[in-house]
Amino acid sequence: IWASDDYEINNDTFSWTYFDQNGNILVPTTSSSNPNSAPAYPAPDQGDSIKVVLTVTNEHGCIESTDEIWFYTYIHPNTSFSVDSVCQGLESIFENNTQAGDGVITLWNWTIDGGGQPIGSFSDSTLNYLYNNPGLYTEELTATDANGCSTTYTLDSITVWQNPEVTISTSDEDCQGVISEFEAIISLGSNQNINS
Repeated sequence: IWASDDYEINNDTFSWTYFDQNGNILVPTTSSSNPNSAPAYPAPDQGDSIKVVLTVTNEHGCIESTDEIWFYTYIHPNTSFSVDSVCQGLESIFENNTQAGDGVITLWNWTIDGGGQPIGSFSDSTLNYLYNNPGLYTEELTATDANGCSTTYTLDSITVWQNPEVTISTSDEDCQGVISEFEAIISLGSNQNINS
């Protein structure tokens, strides 16, 4: 018995078949004398698998080799967070609502461009932040898991309301029993009504 690795002499045929995780054929078998003739196929959806089977047949119809490999696409983290609107001078509390995919989340990265101070670290899973100025802010959170899969969530409606300002002044000093006059100057904050 003689065996040879020389494919050119044996005139081998390379047959590729793609299956889903339930054994259904995704791509009909394609055959070629070129060992690099595997047909292109998109990566499976998250959480799905594809089995690729390669069968090598010689010119006499004898199967020389069969091999298979499974491709699995990890489920990515579902990154999400929420923040309530606050008045200027109060901490914004970033509540992390991220759900892990197939791997444990190993890295958090907050991108906060509010020009304020974090209360904690930008690599913690939760974050409190004190904005310096009122306004509407857009911030991001990226979660990366142990499989290297990452997703980024952007929230573009973080509101820090401007506080109202009140100044009271009087024109002169009055004696007891005399009605005093004064003026109140009220500067409204961001879309606020004066409640009291």
